[in-house]
Amino acid sequence: MTKTLRPICLLLGLVLFLLLPPLLFAKGPDKVVLQLRWTHQFQFAGYYAAKAKGYYQEERLDVEILPAGPGTESPTAMVLSGLADFGVTNSGLILSRMKGEPVVALAALFQTSPNAWLVLADSKIGSLHDLVGKNLMTLPLPESADLLAIFVHEGIPLSKLKLQKMSFDIEDLIQGKTDAFDAYSTSEPYFLAQRGIAYRMIRARNYGIDFYSDVLFTTEAQIKERPERVRGFRKASLRGWIYALNHPKEIALLIQQDYGSKKSLEHLEFEAEEMVKLIMPDLIEVGHMTQSRWEFIAKTDVALGLVPEVKNLEGFMYDPHYKPDYSWAYKTLAWTLALLMALALTALWVLRLNLKLRREVQERHKAEAHLKESETRQRYMIERAPFPLVLTQRSSGEILYVNKPARKFFVRDASQDPVGRTTMEYYADKDQQRLFAAELKRVGRVEGMEIKLLVPGGELVWAMVSASPMDFGEERQLLVGLTDITRAKALEEELRRRATTDDLTSCTNRPHFFELAQKEMERSKRFKRELAILMLDVDHFKKINDLYGHEVGDWALKAFTKAVTQELRTMDLLGRIGGEEFAALLPETLLGGAGVVAERIRLAVEQITLPLAGEETLRFTVSIGVTNLRAGDKDFAEPLSRADKALYQAKAQGRNRIAFLP
Repeated sequence: MTKTLRPICLLLGLVLFLLLPPLLFAKGPDKVVLQLRWTHQFQFAGYYAAKAKGYYQEERLDVEILPAGPGTESPTAMVLSGLADFGVTNSGLILSRMKGEPVVALAALFQTSPNAWLVLADSKIGSLHDLVGKNLMTLPLPESADLLAIFVHEGIPLSKLKLQKMSFDIEDLIQGKTDAFDAYSTSEPYFLAQRGIAYRMIRARNYGIDFYSDVLFTTEAQIKERPERVRGFRKASLRGWIYALNHPKEIALLIQQDYGSKKSLEHLEFEAEEMVKLIMPDLIEVGHMTQSRWEFIAKTDVALGLVPEVKNLEGFMYDPHYKPDYSWAYKTLAWTLALLMALALTALWVLRLNLKLRREVQERHKAEAHLKESETRQRYMIERAPFPLVLTQRSSGEILYVNKPARKFFVRDASQDPVGRTTMEYYADKDQQRLFAAELKRVGRVEGMEIKLLVPGGELVWAMVSASPMDFGEERQLLVGLTDITRAKALEEELRRRATTDDLTSCTNRPHFFELAQKEMERSKRFKRELAILMLDVDHFKKINDLYGHEVGDWALKAFTKAVTQELRTMDLLGRIGGEEFAALLPETLLGGAGVVAERIRLAVEQITLPLAGEETLRFTVSIGVTNLRAGDKDFAEPLSRADKALYQAKAQGRNRIAFLP
């Protein structure tokens, strides 16, 4: 008997050898340093809340929060040098990545940048174009990337700007030492409001440039070597942000008392109110990022000449589900255990040869009992799972069982029981059904496929679907897990719309218009089709702004866009090029036909009447330049330039007219 137990004892000894060290050498909380990008204020409230509420402690982290200020090292430099483990910076982080630095974005707290050109209301500066030739106090590139990118975006060379070195003193704006101040919408406007000084902000997002800000980041090495620490720090920080946004007064008081902030409670609460507009927690998950937004920011950095090309973006966005590869260790352990088991079984076989038959019978009975127990356990786990799970017949797709969360997902009333139906009834897109079946056939399982479902009652929902085969007895079944991503899909669509649409007029914005125009031009040349281009400019628009204010100017642009759109076909494309300038593409249209459309537009705009205060009304006109595509045009800039020249001919001839330049 002693010989029989020896291999088993050896196996137990190995298990103890592997399990005891983590228990014996467990350490206390892990010390972590977070480098902020400015002094202590509500801008970093989430991190203070995470520390005060014990969220970091729950993740076994002891976090030191370091402030910054003028003249201190940047958060990126601190993290790359190893003096800090995590940092908070702006969208310039992607520039560091493209230059080869191993930085990784963990979360974007501000979904839109707080940076804005702050001007005094009595300065008569109301738009981006009014800033040309004025004194602009700002930080150097790349810190000021979004505020300078809007000039490039609008076709204004940076060489035409009068840039001043940032003093960080709002008095320079008040005293007239500068005309526009690179400000944070959550901070400097407060000082002006306190002194009763009227102001205006010119934001980058109103001109098609919308950057992330206050990005939490770390390095690739941290993620690879300490993945659990990174995951825990990010999780606790985002919890802290949610708490801070829901309890602004409590956290404002904490910042004053524990971090010595020089700002008043009223100022900190002002910060909190403004930050909600930037974080948008009711619309977007706190910390949310998308690859397409980062790619847009990277392309903008290229347009500013900060880097020659977009590169090194793979791995820039953190994957919260990242797990290090320990497969080599698992394989080694598996082989060791397999070898020991083989030795033990061999010893038992030699010593108990005469009991072989009896043991086989016992093992068979044990296996059958285990199978029944396993089936019961699996059904229990499915029923108790907190997320929707569906059990289907693999061959027919018949739904055999749904747990409670799945029943809530599919059922709107008692007559809609999904059990007995087939999964095919719920697909809103048959192509997705075929893709699901093909993936299941190819690899035997499906992981994280996004599928649009049609639930009873006609409601469309999006689900992230995973499926794994499962055997109960001789039956072949499929266990399907679902995650409702309908809200995330709606958000994704809204962000995509914002990236391609002009906020004010709802027509195509400049970057997207140029992208579509280039494609339409290539299509027309390839198939030898006609293409006409119109350039449109609202006459005397600056005078409208000066006389009636920018709110009336915005109203006029909206009415103008509506009138023009009504005269265009569905296949035509209207885009806002900048300010009061618009362009339209007319596929399959000769120059003469384009002239007819242009005249309809001119007459429609001439009929616009906007009521103002009292009996006063506003009417305005439009000048239009018309050209068509030439066989020798290499890119869209060439026909657009001709249309622009034709437009200026129309203006030179007295405005409210059409000029042609074939």
